[in-house]
Amino acid sequence: MRILFCFVIALWSTGSLANQCFQHYDEKDLVASVGVKPEKKTIEKEDGITKLQYEFIKNATREELQDEKIRDEYIPQFYITIYNPSCPKKIKLWFFGLDSGLSHSKVDLAGNAWSYLTGSEQSIFKNKLVKFNEVQKFESHDENANSIFMKAGSMYVVDVYLK
Repeated sequence: MRILFCFVIALWSTGSLANQCFQHYDEKDLVASVGVKPEKKTIEKEDGITKLQYEFIKNATREELQDEKIRDEYIPQFYITIYNPSCPKKIKLWFFGLDSGLSHSKVDLAGNAWSYLTGSEQSIFKNKLVKFNEVQKFESHDENANSIFMKAGSMYVVDVYLK
Protein backbone atom coordinates (compact mmCIF):
# COMPACT_ATOMS: atom_id res chain seq x y z
CA MET A 1 0.00 0.00 0.00
CA ARG A 2 2.82 2.40 0.84
CA ILE A 3 4.48 1.73 -2.49
CA LEU A 4 1.25 2.47 -4.33
CA PHE A 5 0.80 5.70 -2.35
CA CYS A 6 4.40 6.81 -3.14
CA PHE A 7 3.90 5.90 -6.80
CA VAL A 8 0.70 7.98 -7.02
CA ILE A 9 2.40 10.96 -5.33
CA ALA A 10 5.38 10.69 -7.73
CA LEU A 11 3.08 10.59 -10.77
CA TRP A 12 1.02 13.52 -9.48
CA SER A 13 4.07 15.70 -8.82
CA THR A 14 5.59 14.84 -12.20
CA GLY A 15 2.31 15.70 -13.92
CA SER A 16 2.05 19.03 -12.14
CA LEU A 17 5.58 19.94 -13.23
CA ALA A 18 4.82 18.99 -16.82
CA ASN A 19 1.72 21.21 -16.80
CA GLN A 20 3.88 24.24 -16.05
CA CYS A 21 5.57 24.08 -19.46
CA PHE A 22 3.89 26.00 -22.24
CA GLN A 23 2.47 23.74 -24.94
CA HIS A 24 2.08 26.47 -27.62
CA TYR A 25 5.81 27.26 -27.48
CA ASP A 26 8.51 25.44 -29.43
CA GLU A 27 12.02 26.88 -29.61
CA LYS A 28 12.62 25.77 -33.20
CA ASP A 29 9.27 27.19 -34.31
CA LEU A 30 10.01 30.49 -32.53
CA VAL A 31 13.37 30.84 -34.30
CA ALA A 32 11.81 29.85 -37.63
CA SER A 33 9.00 32.39 -37.12
CA VAL A 34 11.54 35.23 -37.23
CA GLY A 35 12.00 34.60 -40.94
CA VAL A 36 15.81 34.55 -41.06
CA LYS A 37 18.40 32.20 -39.62
CA PRO A 38 20.31 33.33 -36.53
CA GLU A 39 23.98 34.11 -36.95
CA LYS A 40 24.93 33.01 -33.42
CA LYS A 41 23.51 31.04 -30.50
CA THR A 42 24.95 31.36 -26.98
CA ILE A 43 24.04 29.82 -23.64
CA GLU A 44 24.80 31.63 -20.40
CA LYS A 45 24.15 30.81 -16.77
CA GLU A 46 23.65 33.73 -14.43
CA ASP A 47 22.42 33.53 -10.83
CA GLY A 48 21.08 30.01 -11.40
CA ILE A 49 19.14 31.03 -14.51
CA THR A 50 20.00 29.61 -17.90
CA LYS A 51 19.69 32.09 -20.77
CA LEU A 52 19.76 31.05 -24.40
CA GLN A 53 20.36 33.93 -26.77
CA TYR A 54 19.96 34.02 -30.53
CA GLU A 55 21.68 36.83 -32.40
CA PHE A 56 20.32 37.79 -35.79
CA ILE A 57 23.19 39.94 -37.02
CA LYS A 58 24.98 40.16 -40.30
CA ASN A 59 27.45 43.00 -40.13
CA ALA A 60 27.99 45.09 -43.22
CA THR A 61 30.10 48.15 -43.86
CA ARG A 62 28.58 51.36 -45.25
CA GLU A 63 30.14 50.60 -48.61
CA GLU A 64 28.60 47.13 -48.65
CA LEU A 65 25.18 48.55 -47.75
CA GLN A 66 25.35 50.75 -50.86
CA ASP A 67 25.42 47.58 -52.98
CA GLU A 68 21.77 46.56 -53.47
CA LYS A 69 22.50 42.80 -53.45
CA ILE A 70 24.38 42.98 -50.15
CA ARG A 71 21.79 45.34 -48.65
CA ASP A 72 19.02 42.82 -49.42
CA GLU A 73 20.95 40.14 -47.52
CA TYR A 74 21.72 42.40 -44.55
CA ILE A 75 20.08 41.34 -41.31
CA PRO A 76 19.79 44.11 -38.74
CA GLN A 77 20.86 43.72 -35.15
CA PHE A 78 18.11 41.76 -33.40
CA TYR A 79 18.22 39.37 -30.43
CA ILE A 80 15.97 36.79 -28.76
CA THR A 81 16.83 35.75 -25.21
CA ILE A 82 15.01 32.73 -23.79
CA TYR A 83 15.11 32.33 -20.01
CA ASN A 84 15.17 28.69 -18.81
CA PRO A 85 14.99 27.38 -22.40
CA SER A 86 13.56 23.94 -21.70
CA CYS A 87 10.47 25.40 -20.04
CA PRO A 88 10.53 29.19 -20.44
CA LYS A 89 8.22 31.67 -18.79
CA LYS A 90 9.99 34.76 -20.14
CA ILE A 91 11.38 35.51 -23.59
CA LYS A 92 13.03 38.83 -24.38
CA LEU A 93 13.00 40.37 -27.85
CA TRP A 94 15.36 43.32 -28.20
CA PHE A 95 16.95 45.51 -30.80
CA PHE A 96 18.51 48.92 -31.25
CA GLY A 97 16.71 51.70 -33.11
CA LEU A 98 13.91 51.57 -35.62
CA ASP A 99 14.82 51.11 -39.24
CA SER A 100 13.06 51.05 -42.56
CA GLY A 101 13.87 50.29 -46.14
CA LEU A 102 15.81 47.10 -45.48
CA SER A 103 14.45 43.78 -46.68
CA HIS A 104 14.55 42.43 -43.11
CA SER A 105 13.75 45.25 -40.70
CA LYS A 106 14.20 44.82 -36.96
CA VAL A 107 10.55 45.61 -36.42
CA ASP A 108 9.53 42.86 -38.83
CA LEU A 109 11.82 40.31 -37.18
CA ALA A 110 10.63 41.22 -33.68
CA GLY A 111 7.02 41.37 -34.87
CA ASN A 112 7.24 37.88 -36.35
CA ALA A 113 8.59 36.43 -33.08
CA TRP A 114 6.09 38.40 -30.96
CA SER A 115 3.22 37.24 -33.16
CA TYR A 116 4.29 33.60 -32.76
CA LEU A 117 4.53 33.94 -28.96
CA THR A 118 1.32 35.90 -28.36
CA GLY A 119 -1.00 34.61 -31.08
CA SER A 120 -1.64 38.21 -32.21
CA GLU A 121 -1.13 39.65 -35.69
CA GLN A 122 2.25 41.18 -36.54
CA SER A 123 0.54 44.42 -37.58
CA ILE A 124 -0.60 44.84 -33.96
CA PHE A 125 3.05 44.76 -32.89
CA LYS A 126 3.90 47.59 -35.26
CA ASN A 127 0.93 49.61 -34.00
CA LYS A 128 2.07 49.12 -30.41
CA LEU A 129 5.48 50.59 -31.20
CA VAL A 130 3.76 53.88 -32.09
CA LYS A 131 2.98 54.27 -28.35
CA PHE A 132 6.67 55.02 -27.80
CA ASN A 133 5.97 58.50 -29.14
CA GLU A 134 4.13 59.15 -25.86
CA VAL A 135 5.51 56.71 -23.24
CA GLN A 136 8.69 54.76 -22.50
CA LYS A 137 6.99 51.66 -21.05
CA PHE A 138 3.61 49.95 -21.42
CA GLU A 139 1.97 46.54 -21.07
CA SER A 140 0.07 44.35 -23.51
CA HIS A 141 -2.20 41.42 -22.58
CA ASP A 142 -2.76 38.95 -25.39
CA GLU A 143 -4.13 35.44 -25.90
CA ASN A 144 -1.00 33.40 -25.15
CA ALA A 145 1.24 35.91 -23.38
CA ASN A 146 1.52 39.19 -21.56
CA SER A 147 4.17 41.61 -22.78
CA ILE A 148 5.99 44.60 -21.37
CA PHE A 149 7.27 47.02 -24.02
CA MET A 150 10.16 49.26 -22.95
CA LYS A 151 12.35 51.83 -24.63
CA ALA A 152 15.61 53.19 -23.22
CA GLY A 153 17.41 55.54 -25.58
CA SER A 154 17.70 53.70 -28.88
CA MET A 155 17.16 50.26 -27.31
CA TYR A 156 13.75 48.60 -27.65
CA VAL A 157 12.91 45.64 -25.39
CA VAL A 158 9.82 43.45 -25.31
CA ASP A 159 9.60 41.06 -22.36
CA VAL A 160 7.09 38.35 -23.27
CA TYR A 161 5.70 36.33 -20.34
CA LEU A 162 4.07 33.12 -21.56
CA LYS A 163 0.73 32.11 -20.03
